[in-house]
Amino acid sequence: MADRRLPGLILLALAVGCEYPSQPLGDPLEQPQLLISDGAHQGNPHFYFLPPLVADPAFIGEFDDLATPTVEICKWTNDTCESVIATYTWTSGPGSETIRRTDDQYVVNWHTDQFNLDLESPYRIRVRLEGIDIGFVDVALGSSGKDLKNIRTGDLVALLNGRTLPIKFRIEKGATDVVLSPGTVIIDETHLRLISVPEEHVSGVYRFQVLGQIPNLQVGGVIVGSEAGGFLRRITSLSGDGDILTIATTSATLEEALIRGAFEGSIPLSLSGVGTASGSVQQASPLGPATVSWLASGVQMSSTGYLLNGTTLFDGENCSGTVGETCATISLTIPSGHIEFDPTIDIGASIQNSTVTEFHLLADGMISVAADFHLVATDEFNLMGEVELGSVSKSFGFLVGSFPVWGKAELALVATFEAGASIAGSVTGGFEGAGTLRVGPDIDLAYGTRNLNRVPRLLPIR
Repeated sequence: MADRRLPGLILLALAVGCEYPSQPLGDPLEQPQLLISDGAHQGNPHFYFLPPLVADPAFIGEFDDLATPTVEICKWTNDTCESVIATYTWTSGPGSETIRRTDDQYVVNWHTDQFNLDLESPYRIRVRLEGIDIGFVDVALGSSGKDLKNIRTGDLVALLNGRTLPIKFRIEKGATDVVLSPGTVIIDETHLRLISVPEEHVSGVYRFQVLGQIPNLQVGGVIVGSEAGGFLRRITSLSGDGDILTIATTSATLEEALIRGAFEGSIPLSLSGVGTASGSVQQASPLGPATVSWLASGVQMSSTGYLLNGTTLFDGENCSGTVGETCATISLTIPSGHIEFDPTIDIGASIQNSTVTEFHLLADGMISVAADFHLVATDEFNLMGEVELGSVSKSFGFLVGSFPVWGKAELALVATFEAGASIAGSVTGGFEGAGTLRVGPDIDLAYGTRNLNRVPRLLPIR
C-alpha cells in the first residue's frame, strides 16, 4: 500500500467539573443578627476587634505593624451607611484624634460628646485597609444606664452617649489577601448544621439546624460552605420554623462572593491508583485516589494505566465530497497497546475587584505510549479524527483564607489520528513514544491571553 500514514499522537483534554442535637430556639430569624464582623465572628480571619469592644479573642497570625488602616463611623439606617460622621487616619480625624499603633494593636478614641448623635439609630464602625472593609462593629447609643439595659444587643455594642469609646483592633498579615463581597457569609457548621438532602439542593433549597449564633444573612447575599461536597449559593428567601432555618437559593460564582482572593494548589492524579475497570462506565465509580468517569469500549483501566485491547478508533465510510467519487469503508483499530500517564494537576486562580484575572488548570507529567494499529480500507482515502478513550477525575479543595474552594479536575484521554492510502488494502504497524506532556487552560486576563495549552512532545520510535 502506498502513502501509508499511521496514527501518531495521543493528546489530553482537561476540564473542571473548578449530629448535634439542639433544643428548639423559636424562629431563627427572630434571633439577634450578627452585628460584628471579625476573625472571632465569622469574618476576616486576620482582623480582630479587641476589648473593650469585645471579649479578648484568641488569634495565631502575625501582627502587621506596617498596615495603614482607616476607621469610618457611619449612621447606619436600613442596612446602609446613611452618612459618614467621622473618618480617622494616621494623620487626621475629628478633634485632632488619629489612629495610633501600640503593643501589637491599633487604637483610636471616639469621643461621642463631640458629635450630635441620633439615639434612635445604630452607628457602624468600619475598619478599612487598602480601600476595602476588613471588619465592622455596630454600636447602639443610650442616654442613661436604663436605656442601655433595654437595648437587645446580641453582638451589638451598647454605649452611653457622651462617653469615649476606645476602638482597638488587631490587623494581621494577610488581612487583604482574601476579601469577601458585602453580603457573603461563610457558614460555620458549629452554628448552622446542614440537614437538607441532595434532592433539595437540586431545587436550590438548603435547610440548616441552628446550633448557635446566626450570621447576618440577607436576601441577595451569598452563602458558602464545605458540607455536602461544598456549596456556593445566592439567597432568594429566608424562613424559620423552630430551630430550622430554610434558605432558598440560586447559583452564585466566586466573582460574586469575593472582592479579592487567590489560591494555588497541586493535585496528584495517579492513573495507576484508580484500580481496575473496563467497559462504558457512565457513572463515577470510586476505585481509589482518583475516579474513573468514563471508558470507551475496548479500553480498560489497570494498575499501570490505560490498556487498549481491540479499541476502535474509526469504523465507517470516508468520502472526500467529490461528485461521483466512491467512498472508502475504513476500519482503524488498536489490537493491543497501553498508555501510562501519572500527572500532577496544578490549579490556581486570582480574583481582583470581583473579576477573575488569572486562571490555570494544567496537567503535567511523563507519558509513554505503545500501541499496534490495524487499518483496513476498501478504497483510497485521507482520514483525520479523534476519539475519547476515557476520563479520570479527582475532587479537590482549598482554603482561601477561611473561604473554601472546591471542585473536580477531570483528565480526558483523547486519541487523535491521521491516516491515508492511495490504494485499497490493509496494513498493520506500531507506535512507541515517551516524553513529557503539559496540557490544559491557562488564562491571564491582565495580559489579555487565553491559551488552551496542548503541547505533547512524543518521539515515535518506529
